[in-house]
Amino acid sequence: MNNPSLPLSLLEHAVVQDWKNGDAIHMWTPESGIFYVLHGTVHVVRLLENGGRSILHALGKNNFFFENRYFHPHTRTSVAYAASDTQTAYFTPKKVEFLLNSSLEFCRILIYNMSLKNLNSGKNIVDNRHSNPEFMLLSALYDLNRQKEDRSSRSLRITQASLAEYVGKHPVTTNKILKLLEQKGFVTLGRGIITLNMEQISATLKNREGE
Repeated sequence: MNNPSLPLSLLEHAVVQDWKNGDAIHMWTPESGIFYVLHGTVHVVRLLENGGRSILHALGKNNFFFENRYFHPHTRTSVAYAASDTQTAYFTPKKVEFLLNSSLEFCRILIYNMSLKNLNSGKNIVDNRHSNPEFMLLSALYDLNRQKEDRSSRSLRITQASLAEYVGKHPVTTNKILKLLEQKGFVTLGRGIITLNMEQISATLKNREGE
């Protein structure tokens, strides 16, 4: 399922900004509004006590971010980074409140976006508890490919270290699993690029879900 796009009439209420690959887009605070991805890829990460960071979401075109924090503020800090050259639309808190009270379309798309994130979160919990490591990584690669702007491309621009963060595994473990997947023909590994055999991945995931 793909997120529906916001109409131009709603985007007129937002501030459009361009970001270069690697730019820190924003640190969430209780005064923050909501962002929307017009094109590109955004990683929303959690800052860890040891100074590291863990990727919470990898988001592509037509995705909101920081919307859950807007409705459920708490002390945990999130930061968003542009994972490619990216353009976002930012809705200030006042604009969010205005649209929530005046636009059924804005509410519909926002709720749809939040529901998909919740479904993906539940899927990740199931995968972590019941799936073998290879299947978990295939699921992550499949989801990341669906979330990028150009879904026709089989190349996923992500480092193995970033992928390890995304799935919550040690980089050494992730590297070993990726090499096994390459031997089995699921992926081809390059520097900063993972090329996916989507037909084989899709068939394997479908068969596994039917078990």
